[in-house]
Amino acid sequence: MRPFKQLLALIFITATFSPAVFADKTTIIGGEITFAHVAIDPTAPPDGFCDDPPGALYSVESDALFGSLETRQETLAFSGAGQATGCAYLVPLDDGTAARFTGSFVWHTEDGDLNGTFELIDGVIDGVTGVFSAVVFIEFTGGTERFQKARGSAVAIGYDFPFGGLGGNVDVGGLAAQIIAGEMKLKE
Repeated sequence: MRPFKQLLALIFITATFSPAVFADKTTIIGGEITFAHVAIDPTAPPDGFCDDPPGALYSVESDALFGSLETRQETLAFSGAGQATGCAYLVPLDDGTAARFTGSFVWHTEDGDLNGTFELIDGVIDGVTGVFSAVVFIEFTGGTERFQKARGSAVAIGYDFPFGGLGGNVDVGGLAAQIIAGEMKLKE
């Protein structure tokens, strides 16, 4: 039942983004994100604790953030850095949410830096341990050069490997996700 609810949510989110391209707006039609970090050791003490709902607090940082953002006009490759802090719940929530993280990023491109924030929601995958389904809500908040006044949002879906296994490497944790929709405004 949980995958059905997640699918409905993704369809609703995707449908809310206009497919048209306006002079001051760019429709994001795809792309990818990889956020690699040192694998979290689940046997080590967490960075703290969360109260409501109860869980373990973790923080990760990385300069191994890379991917692309696709529009109808271009593919914008980026590399960069990011950080995230969040709670891994001791017991998954009724909707299957296993963890929720928030963070920020800087994507370096040939046309300037693009800054933003994100919320990552990890979901339980029945029968699978150590890997979670991931939905990422991205907000663009400005930057430099071309992106100085950038504002917008995007949604990505994929998998989170917090305890290692990203790219087949047991020592590397992180997120691998596909951007499915979004919109960015570059002018006021």
